[in-house]
Amino acid sequence: MAESHGPLMGVKVVACSTAQAGTVPYMLMADLGAEVIKIEVPEGGDTSRVSSVLPGHPSSFFETNNRGVKSVTLNLKAPEGREILRKLVARADIFGQNFRPGAAEKNGFGYDELRKVNPKLVYVSISGYGPRGPNAHLPGTDSMAQALGGISQAYSAPGQPMRTGIASVADETCAILAFGGALAALTHARATVSARRSSCPSSAASFACSAGHSRPQCGAAPTR
Repeated sequence: MAESHGPLMGVKVVACSTAQAGTVPYMLMADLGAEVIKIEVPEGGDTSRVSSVLPGHPSSFFETNNRGVKSVTLNLKAPEGREILRKLVARADIFGQNFRPGAAEKNGFGYDELRKVNPKLVYVSISGYGPRGPNAHLPGTDSMAQALGGISQAYSAPGQPMRTGIASVADETCAILAFGGALAALTHARATVSARRSSCPSSAASFACSAGHSRPQCGAAPTR
């Protein structure tokens, strides 16, 4: 891989993330010169590696959403894998994950654990509903966030079933918001020499994206 150049040159990122909401923030950082190490699972790695539309060719989905990123395979369920992760985090500026809610904490690499390893770490967490609230424990998808945020209604036609947008609107919006939030947190962490946490739920990103385009009717069912 060619030497990185750009405004984020020297910034080190470790990401345990999949799907567009979880990969695009770090792809953008790599575009700007950051060194990004993506942690993948054993025996196949990121599942999008096999999402090729052309048999025998690499997955354009994976290559596009992970361009400029280095990959390391770690079994984070094993003590040895978790120890290697902690060593990587110790020299990182940013750590990102979009595991199912509670999984990072259960396996020993939640925010409270990793900030002990690196007191200046920026911890980025992407989820369906955010860290608090009645739905915080639930997993989330782009389709779920589009439906909840009103995007599926905006894309529908009168008399037709609601549908999600052709593009991953919620995931991409969430990714861009997470990217901005991570860099803002990094600036603050460097100024205060303290760890910061940035959380971006895809459902909130969907609401932000649909504002002004959909007209939710409070207390009433959607008209389409």
